[in-house]
Amino acid sequence: MLSAKRDGKAAARFFRKVLGTKHTQTPQVMTVDKNAAVVLFSKG
Repeated sequence: MLSAKRDGKAAARFFRKVLGTKHTQTPQVMTVDKNAAVVLFSKG
């Protein structure tokens, strides 16, 4: 279930912010819960 603060746009914004920082490496595997926001983001 998506809440007002945890939707597809919020998930996309979060992943762009986290993966876009210079001190991180591109992950090979991401383990996430089955939240619908993450599923929507990962399908692009």
